[in-house]
Amino acid sequence: MCGIFCIILFIFMKNGKSFIHKGDGMQQHYIALEYWGNYLRQIIRDLVFAHRLNIPQWNLHIGNGADILTTLHYYVIGDPLNLLAVLVPSRYTEYLYAFLCFLRYYLAGITFSMYCFYNKNKKLPVFLGSLIYVYSQWMIVTGLDHPYFMNPVIYLPLIMLGIDRIYDRKKPYLYIWTIVLSAVSNFYFFYMLAVFTVIYVVFRYFTKHSRFILREFAGMAGKIGIYTMIALMISSPVLLPIIKTMMGNSRMNVQRYMPILYSRRFYVTLLAAFSGASNKTRFSYIGVAGVCVLAIIVLFMQKGKYLSLKLGTALVTAMVCIPLAGRIMNGFSYTTNRWTWACSMLFSYIFVKMFQEFFGLTTKKKIILAAIVSLYSAFLIFYPHFKGKNNGVAGILLLCMIAAFLTGYRFLANNKKRQAIFFTFFIVLSVGTNIWFYYNGSGRGHKNKTIISAYVNRGRAYGKCHSEIEDTIKELPNSSLVRVDQRNINTLCNTSMLNEINAGKFRFSIAPEGTGTFFNEVYMNSSMDQIFYSLNSRTWLSKLFSVKYFLAKEGIVPYGVVKKSEETGQKDRILYTDPDSLPFAYTYDSYIPVSSYMKMNPVQRQEALMQGVVLKREDAEGMEKTNLSLHVKEIPYSVHDMKDMTWKNGLICAEKKDASCVLTFKGETNSETYVTFDGLSYKGKNKTFRTVFEKKDNVNADVKIVYPHDGEMYTQSLRVLSIKDNFGSGRTNYGMNLLYNEKPMNEVKLVFATPGKYKTDSIRIFAQKMDGLSELTEERRTEAPEDLTVDGDHICCTVNFSKERELVFTIPYSPGWKLYVDGVKQETNKANRMFLGSKISKGSHRIELDYTTPGLPEGLCLMWMGFFLLLLLWKKSDFHGKKRNMLQKY
Repeated sequence: MCGIFCIILFIFMKNGKSFIHKGDGMQQHYIALEYWGNYLRQIIRDLVFAHRLNIPQWNLHIGNGADILTTLHYYVIGDPLNLLAVLVPSRYTEYLYAFLCFLRYYLAGITFSMYCFYNKNKKLPVFLGSLIYVYSQWMIVTGLDHPYFMNPVIYLPLIMLGIDRIYDRKKPYLYIWTIVLSAVSNFYFFYMLAVFTVIYVVFRYFTKHSRFILREFAGMAGKIGIYTMIALMISSPVLLPIIKTMMGNSRMNVQRYMPILYSRRFYVTLLAAFSGASNKTRFSYIGVAGVCVLAIIVLFMQKGKYLSLKLGTALVTAMVCIPLAGRIMNGFSYTTNRWTWACSMLFSYIFVKMFQEFFGLTTKKKIILAAIVSLYSAFLIFYPHFKGKNNGVAGILLLCMIAAFLTGYRFLANNKKRQAIFFTFFIVLSVGTNIWFYYNGSGRGHKNKTIISAYVNRGRAYGKCHSEIEDTIKELPNSSLVRVDQRNINTLCNTSMLNEINAGKFRFSIAPEGTGTFFNEVYMNSSMDQIFYSLNSRTWLSKLFSVKYFLAKEGIVPYGVVKKSEETGQKDRILYTDPDSLPFAYTYDSYIPVSSYMKMNPVQRQEALMQGVVLKREDAEGMEKTNLSLHVKEIPYSVHDMKDMTWKNGLICAEKKDASCVLTFKGETNSETYVTFDGLSYKGKNKTFRTVFEKKDNVNADVKIVYPHDGEMYTQSLRVLSIKDNFGSGRTNYGMNLLYNEKPMNEVKLVFATPGKYKTDSIRIFAQKMDGLSELTEERRTEAPEDLTVDGDHICCTVNFSKERELVFTIPYSPGWKLYVDGVKQETNKANRMFLGSKISKGSHRIELDYTTPGLPEGLCLMWMGFFLLLLLWKKSDFHGKKRNMLQKY
């Protein structure tokens, strides 16, 4: 097993690469792991030196502020292996990351072997089967890109073993604790494991019993259900908060496209994906060793035997072929086959069971075996869509293997040592070539780049997260209570949480409540709720988010900022400061009803938020309505110079790449200019959107706006995600700020970079004057809080109000915040559609905010109840055990 892993290690060492992928691996998994180590060490330091147990539940430095558990559970929190991070200094997290990848491979092989040995399989086939299981395409492709994707591969055999022990009337503790571990490690994969647990309970009953007895089955299923309930209760401190967060997440409510059937090409590539190259479509990674082709064929030659394995093969085959199954397995979200690790388990175990049958084949069966393997091999080698080396080599290896197997059949039949050498040789060769050609092949959408090039250079991960820019920001005065925004800065997302700065860049799977809704309503140019990079240099939003500092190229900045320093650690990037920024918390004395706010255009909403706080009517009781004075002007335009495109009745047909047109208009002086798209959607050129067999059309498109600013031409890009995209948030409204200009802007160029059909309700141009901005900023600072401090999940300040005011903290609203005014609990509300607010009465007050992860207190109560039930179960089991022993003595 270690020898095959050395192939992976050699490839990465040879290319000078770490195991960290530049995308999610670097910006999510690595950062989360380094943060987790710092987090655990800080808890221990507080315990040892300050003699207090302080477990922070919220962090201001994660995006604009976020819950630690619900944000990082998907990546590190709950997985017991990640507790090793407490022992490793931050600088060496890269090496811990690599070790944990290897450890997960090793543990997957151990748990597979445990399951096989319990079911009385012999050592040689179990050893060989574990090699197939551990080095399946799922583990090769996802194991390093997303390390926690290996966790279900570890837990599935243990769950199945636990169920077998329960059927055999043995103690259920292995099953209970495996369910606990899988539930707290990753809720996403736990859901899939739960589905397969139900399937396995049913299948296993029929393999254990010759006929179906409803009462007996119901009793056994009920017993397993009780054990599962106990396990879920014990895991509730993690599970319950995650479920509550998931249910309220905007990504869960997006309408998703689901084809009736996949494309014809998908089904063809699926055949190759069984033992050849990976099928990237819908995450359908299987790629087991070529010997499994022999095992599947031999399985179906066995008459009256192995019915459960045959039905299991038929079931997973149907599931991987039917889009509805992919959607169900993905929690009824988008359609994907991220469950195919279970196929690897099944096919590896089939090899283990068929090992004893390989050498009992009749001549007729040998001929059938040779014919099927030869046809499949020819398909891999010669099918025109698969001219890549991986499939061709896989096909050649299969031919060589079947030829050697049949010609040396008698030589192998009665000699265990020869069998071991033969199968080990071909398994290592098969998975070894899969590994080699995957990492040295092209992918990630770049034909001229190898997969290995997409990984971070060895020894560079820590430096990428702790650059000179982060150091520059940390040294700024009062940096802990103001935000830093940026434009076109080469920094990674999420690094602010490692450097304890408020940089705002966020890229995790679950965003805090309300952020996606807010950015959609102001037409932010980000296409995903769970990823946001900057505030698009929008002056009014920068005020509202308490942005004090700004990093960008010269001139690409909001109105009113002044140059502070050119020493930022990146060439041509300058640090600016806003001398008139708003504090971390500010006040309002009037409100805007949500209904009035929603009637405004997106640019007016930005200005309106500086004049009055947007509240629900029940939260604004007793407050006056804001007397709005808006300075946003919609500008009419005409379309000229259309190239390779047509535009009629809201339908833009881009015939070729980079089709374009020019919009001319009479702009305004001293204003920001915006181009907005209402209801923008995209469909690939000349392709049917939904057919019986899904077409392979373009899922996403890029729209560019080319515009003048300070005598130079600039370009902004917008990624438009269609309903087919798995990661879209259903967003169809977008806007781009073309920066502040003293002179009027008169034209912009729209470039539709991707051919296809773009449908939009309208494209509008707005001019946002800066009139009254300074006065409104001063109003928001009126009677602003003093002595404000943020200490983890505790915020406190003092106020002295001349009348009742709405106090707004520029952090995302969460019901987990509890606000106390002079020690008396008071209700909070969602202010300005995403921030945390509360109405505070006239007078001098001390304000305190404490955060508790929503669902955590209830989860802790359920956990103790679960432990109590587990104790009762243990006592009952111990009592019956002693009783049996006494009876046996007499």
